[in-house]
Amino acid sequence: APVDVVTDATTLQGVADASYDFAIASHVVEHLEDPIRCLQNLARVTRPGGCVFLALPDRRATFDKDRPPTSIAHVLRDYCGNAAASRHAHYEEWVTVVERLSGAAAAARIQHLESTRYPIHFHVWTPGEFSSLLDELPGAVGLALTVDLFKAHGAEGIWVLRRAV
Repeated sequence: APVDVVTDATTLQGVADASYDFAIASHVVEHLEDPIRCLQNLARVTRPGGCVFLALPDRRATFDKDRPPTSIAHVLRDYCGNAAASRHAHYEEWVTVVERLSGAAAAARIQHLESTRYPIHFHVWTPGEFSSLLDELPGAVGLALTVDLFKAHGAEGIWVLRRAV
């Protein structure tokens, strides 16, 4: 199928408000430094009553298995403050826990990832942990999406979210 829109996944800049009946973000959210802003913009571009389909990997079934889950407090800090302030710590965790580097090799790798803004899994969850985040966001940041359907499926979680009417 031809591509209609190419834009930043966090901001969806250039996509008009309430312009789509549905939006899909499959294995995208975990790569974003500000996943809450992405979810808000998915709600923004979806018409009232429309759906957002999300799929995220289960951290336990990937190379992220040894990483701690991203807390709700962490993503709220990234959203309310400056997500870039967390970047170095994300890369450091990735390099030491996933790539298992240390010392000078780790420092060089972190610098390379930062200089290229490489899109690692900045945030990681199990399907249950991400569901808890979704449950908190309407009250915490006014997210206009609610869970219509959830399914843990193999190595991922799948959500259908509905935009408030």
